[in-house]
Amino acid sequence: MAGRPIYIETDGKVFLEKREDRLDLPTEASRLPFRVETRPGFRALGAEVLFGRPLLDRHPEEWMDKERAVSSDSVTPLARAAVLQSMHRLVTNAVILDGEGRVLMARANRGVAAGWWNLPGGFVEWDEHPEACVKRELAEELGVEPVSVSLLLVSAHKFERSAYFMVCFVYLVALKSNLLRLDRSELDEAAWMPQEEAEAQTRNPFAKEAFALLKSRAPRPKKL
Repeated sequence: MAGRPIYIETDGKVFLEKREDRLDLPTEASRLPFRVETRPGFRALGAEVLFGRPLLDRHPEEWMDKERAVSSDSVTPLARAAVLQSMHRLVTNAVILDGEGRVLMARANRGVAAGWWNLPGGFVEWDEHPEACVKRELAEELGVEPVSVSLLLVSAHKFERSAYFMVCFVYLVALKSNLLRLDRSELDEAAWMPQEEAEAQTRNPFAKEAFALLKSRAPRPKKL
């Protein structure tokens, strides 16, 4: 019995073994030329794939670059899918407060956060800086223009509706005007909420981290 496939990567290099003239993921039954530490990984093409960290005393220059593995015809579909699963997706979120300390929340009608109350934001495009991304998303979805943008936190999580991890850049944003012009093809609604209500309504772990950080920074009332 071959056992489960193992995705083994280090420093952007992927270990693949030749099997029937194709390069494929090794399995638990493979005789590897090095030791490997495995842990639960992810599903790829319906298979449960373990994540493997190789214990090496040198950099494996002869292994395939993970970027090349994705497009190589010599690599099996399962191995290519595993490489894609291993790549983090980059997203941005914006924390926008009004003069009363309320936060702007939006409810998307599509994507991994469809139907959730969430911080505005979206996916970073291939040639885009995260700060440029958050400005673009705010303009496209809400029709607003930031006057200041500052990085609040960077975090990584796996959404329950997603097969991969996301790295999110959360920015604290001030707007030129609070007048909103929603893109109804992306958002069903937007609302200003007290931070406690927003935290209770959202299922976004990045938003919850941002609210917790803002709460920790808030000045505490002085004791009489």
